[in-house]
Order: sequence, then C-alpha cells, then structure tokens
Amino acid sequence: MEKEINIKKILIGLTAVLLIGGVQIACGDDDDTNGKGDGGTDGDTDGDTDGDTDGDTDGDTDGDTDGDTDGDTDGDTDGDTDGDSDGCTEADPGWSAKPVVGGDVTHYKGIDAKGVEHSICELDDGKPIVVDVSAGDCGPCKTYASIFSRPLQEIYDEIDGGTMTDQEKTDFKEDIRKLRESVDTGKIHWLTFLTRPEYQGSDFSTAATVEAWEKEFPSDNVHVWAPLNGGEAANLEGHLLNAGFPTFKYIGPDFKWYNIEKDLWPMGGDLPDEWLVD
Repeated sequence: MEKEINIKKILIGLTAVLLIGGVQIACGDDDDTNGKGDGGTDGDTDGDTDGDTDGDTDGDTDGDTDGDTDGDTDGDTDGDTDGDSDGCTEADPGWSAKPVVGGDVTHYKGIDAKGVEHSICELDDGKPIVVDVSAGDCGPCKTYASIFSRPLQEIYDEIDGGTMTDQEKTDFKEDIRKLRESVDTGKIHWLTFLTRPEYQGSDFSTAATVEAWEKEFPSDNVHVWAPLNGGEAANLEGHLLNAGFPTFKYIGPDFKWYNIEKDLWPMGGDLPDEWLVD
C-alpha cells in the first residue's frame, strides 16, 4: 500500500559520477621454447613458464600470485583486497546480512535504462547514500521524484499558492533548495530502486521501467535502477522494503548502515544537517 504523504516531507536526491573501468589480464605464452637455458619454455629468463619476468607463475607482471594485474593479492581486477570485482573496499556480506545500524551493506546491483549493470559499490566514495525503494506507478514516489526534475521556481510558485502560513512557505522552500543543491552538487547520493512497475502487481521492473521513469522525471543527478532479475527483485524487497512504497534507508559516509528505521523521510529532520548543503 502506498504511504500517505505530508507535502512538507519531500525526499532528497543525490548525484554521483560512476567510474567504471576494466583491467585486461595478460596472457602467458607457455607454448613456445625460449632457448635461453633458464629451464622455462615461455620466452623470458625467470625460470618459470608463465611468459613474464617477475618470478611467479600467474602470467602477469605485478609480482604477486593472484593472476591479475592490479598489484594486490585477491584475484580480482578492481584494486582493492576483498576478493570480488565490484569496487567496494569490503567483502560482500550477501543476502544473509540484513540491514542493521553500523553493519556492512550488501553489494546491491541493478540495471539502468540501457540495461547496463551497476553496483552500489560505485557510490562508495565517502559520501552518504539514500536508498529509495519505489514502484513505477506509486503516486508519492512520483511526487518526490518530480522535486528533482522540475524547475525550482515552478515548485516555489505552487507552494506560494498553497494554504501554509508565510513562515511555513519560506521554510519549506528553503528545505527544498537545500535538498536540491545537495543533489546537484553531489554532496549526497540518491539511489532509487524501481522494483516493480506497479506497486500492487506481481511483475518486476526491467530496463524499460527505468526508461519510462526517467522520461517522466529526467534528472542527471539521481540514480535509477531496476533489479537484475526477478530473484534479485525479491531479495531487494525482502532486504529493504517496509510496509509499502516508497521506503527509504540511509547509508553513512563510511558505507555502513546509518538509519534503517521504518517510515524514514529524507525531509523533516531524518537526515543529519551535515549531510546537506548550507
């Protein structure tokens, strides 16, 4: 069921630059004969058969034995030491690790409107993250998304035409300004997982769901992903969804769960002041 909203409790959004890179693993040439008297057949002089000169047998030149070229010993190519290739600095605790304040964050993955796979680890850069679980036809979700896709003055004009007191209108517009600037400057990250196209439906979202959402609410500063597949969608909702859409959870700058309480709202005092612009 959709949550009833107070217009003064609008969500914040976030921004991030996704830096996705790959490292090509060097291949050995152990099918030749070097003729150099080193006991190997790979064309170098270090005495092994892996085709490089660093003295190990893993086929690259970084001096460790894990088979990649990033210089650590964990066997992947992302340059950290946790043994996976998603870019996070800590090992993935997996689906068995339910969100708990201060606990490790599961390495959630999703696809964008083009079907490109992403990991929440791309946002692990020392900034807080708001995780928003929404549905494609959820009215409150759309209301919040519009805050970050519409001209601010248009929003201000609607507030001025409302029934709040002058002071309430002033405060509300200032809240929106601060949140919008936090989005636009990348002070915090906002990640929307569209798990379903219809909040009461049984189907799970796809890249087409994201494409339609971004067409309706265009923003370069909010990350919108669909689950990788139905199984991932069920896992995401089991991990993150409370009673209904939207549901929010907060990850701190240390990439640990900061707040997982039910009925969090990114406005109304739930977010620490230091996470927002002045």
